[in-house]
Amino acid sequence: MKFLFGSQNFGLDTAESDKDYVEFVYPSVRELCKPIPSAKEYKQEDGSIIKQIDIRSIPALFYKSNLDTLQLLYSKEVIDGGIVQGFFRTHKEQLSRINIPRLYQSVMGSAKNRFKKGTSKDLCHIIFGFKLLNQFHGQGFTDLEASFAHDDHKLYHDIRGGVMSYEGALLYAKELELDCIELKEFYMKQKPDDDLKEFMDCYFGKIVVERLKEQ
Repeated sequence: MKFLFGSQNFGLDTAESDKDYVEFVYPSVRELCKPIPSAKEYKQEDGSIIKQIDIRSIPALFYKSNLDTLQLLYSKEVIDGGIVQGFFRTHKEQLSRINIPRLYQSVMGSAKNRFKKGTSKDLCHIIFGFKLLNQFHGQGFTDLEASFAHDDHKLYHDIRGGVMSYEGALLYAKELELDCIELKEFYMKQKPDDDLKEFMDCYFGKIVVERLKEQ
C-alpha cells in the first residue's frame, strides 16, 4: 500500500524531484506484543526513499494533523492502496478536520524551523503552508483538498528557479505569516475529533487482527 509522498503532492516539484513513497505495512504476530515501531526509511538505488509505516500508526499520525500526513489524502499516485486508500476516500473530509488546532500549530512550527534553513525549497513549503491556513479558514474549515490543488505552480517554480529573488519571496512569506498569526484564535477554538480518533484505533486494530487470522 504505497502512496506518493513529497513535493509532487504539494505542487512544489521540479523536473529533478525524486518520487518518494510512504508504504503502510502490517505488523507480524510478534510485533503485536511490542510498542508500535517508528517509521523506517529505505533509500533506493535511484536516490528515492520508501518510508515504511506500521498501519496501526495511522490514527495517531492523523491526529497530529501535520501536512506531511494530510498530504496522503490527496496523493497523486497510489500503488495497491487497498484498505487504506478506501478508508482515506470514505473519510477524507473528516480526516482533514480531525485536529484543526494541531494543524495550525504544526504549520506555524514547521515554518519557524524552515525559516532557519534559508533555502528556496523550504521557503516554498512555508508559503504553501501559510496560504493553506488562510484558504482553509476562509472556506469555513472545509475542502482542504482545494489548497493542494492550487494554481500557484509558476510562483513556486519561480522561487525555486531563482526567477523571484529569495529576498522577495521571503518578504512575501513574512506578509502571509502575519495574516496567519491573526487566525490563531479561530483555529485554536476548533475542537479535535476525538471520536474519529477512537474509531480509527478500533478500526485499524480489527483490520490487523483479521489480517493475521488469514495467515
